[in-house]
Amino acid sequence: MEGTELTQDVASIKTAILAKLAAAAGLASVKTWLKAEPAPARYPTSPFGIVEWAGGPRNPEAASKKVQDNFYIVLVKKSSDSDGNEDAVIALTKAAEDALEADPELNSTTFDSYVSNREVQKVPAGDYEIAAVRITLATWRFA
Repeated sequence: MEGTELTQDVASIKTAILAKLAAAAGLASVKTWLKAEPAPARYPTSPFGIVEWAGGPRNPEAASKKVQDNFYIVLVKKSSDSDGNEDAVIALTKAAEDALEADPELNSTTFDSYVSNREVQKVPAGDYEIAAVRITLATWRFA
């Protein structure tokens, strides 16, 4: 890509993901975005989100190395209303996917990205239930 300055490293990609999610209108109810999972006793106010780097393969290709970085985007909602809790976390997941898919190059930090997986987990916690969805975002860059 001659003439195009790409910042292709994990920190730049993670910053771009956080910026996209923080700016998304459908995610305005998310009170905090974190760069690592907090200890359960220190969970911030619900709902909150986490963006973590999950590694990925590095493949030799022609004169350069192709790197696939995977990022986990986790959306967590804690509430006493288990039905509404699940619906809320599903709506947050849809908004996050829409925000990420709107710019697959993530502000020119990568060549391409896509949501490759979704996992949901519900955990009873006393009078509350914690519902969480982990989205896996796959990105491509050259080392």
